[in-house]
Amino acid sequence: MPFADQAADTTGSAELSPDGTQVLVGDGVLDVTTGQQVAQLPISGAQSSRWTEDGIVYWDETPDRYVAWLWNPGSDPVPAEKWMTQLHANGVTIDDQGGCAVARPIDDPQGKISRFCAGSPVSLSPDATWVLTAGYTVADVETGETQRLPMPRFANRYSTGSMDASLGSRWEDDDHLVIVVSGHQPDRENQFSLVRCTISTNTCEQASDTFAGSTPLILPRG
Repeated sequence: MPFADQAADTTGSAELSPDGTQVLVGDGVLDVTTGQQVAQLPISGAQSSRWTEDGIVYWDETPDRYVAWLWNPGSDPVPAEKWMTQLHANGVTIDDQGGCAVARPIDDPQGKISRFCAGSPVSLSPDATWVLTAGYTVADVETGETQRLPMPRFANRYSTGSMDASLGSRWEDDDHLVIVVSGHQPDRENQFSLVRCTISTNTCEQASDTFAGSTPLILPRG
């Protein structure tokens, strides 16, 4: 095998590039013909990486999620908007596939716990039991079953029907979630409110007065 005895960290499974000229092994990119390393991932120990038609997508870990980057050898990495992010908690990652998502064991990037299609995932409960998705929906990580959260009168009246993930959400514990809900009325400023939901009973209540403005309250993720 021409790939043996390389000095770089090339442990892990090998993945061939779409054009068949290079192979990604661990952090290293090797030339198929010579077996020599020709490039190395911009970060060491990426949580997961794969070849795509656009280049190599890899995930960098932050405190509560994996952020996807797109990289082609010889160029700087750029945010991989097409691949979104992967949430992670308690040994589970949530792979956003654009409208659908796959829950996987954190130590098995090719494994699958469940798959659900209820909008892009927004946040994962600390125990990795529930996933909040856009559109006020919660998915059960183990089964993939989904339930739409019953929004209180404020949200029913003002909401445009989908949640902007950038507004924020925060898990108070494994069963209680606070969401920033937005909406608008014609010729008026945007309206915002906090909504607290109990997932096990599928109930929600307004948790703050409504407030108006062009910039909503941003909740820290947690």
